[in-house]
Amino acid sequence: QGRIEVLHDNKWGTVCDDELKNPVCRVVCKQLGYSNGTCVKEYNDNNFPIWLGSVKCNGNENNIDECQLTNWGEANCIHKEDAGCICS
Repeated sequence: QGRIEVLHDNKWGTVCDDELKNPVCRVVCKQLGYSNGTCVKEYNDNNFPIWLGSVKCNGNENNIDECQLTNWGEANCIHKEDAGCICS
């Protein structure tokens, strides 16, 4: 279980929970070697940039880059809205 973090421009950053659905966590968890995942919202503050405001996946993608992403660094949210996953 943990916050979703993505690497962009050699810096780790977070993903907002805007429109976050379980298929996103299935894809994230698949990348980490798990078979399934569910969403967790509202992680606490951190110092990372917020890289993505919204991620939409259908659950069949092999990695998060294949999902529909907002523009990098153009998130309209705060860290209280950071998204996370529980992998199983």
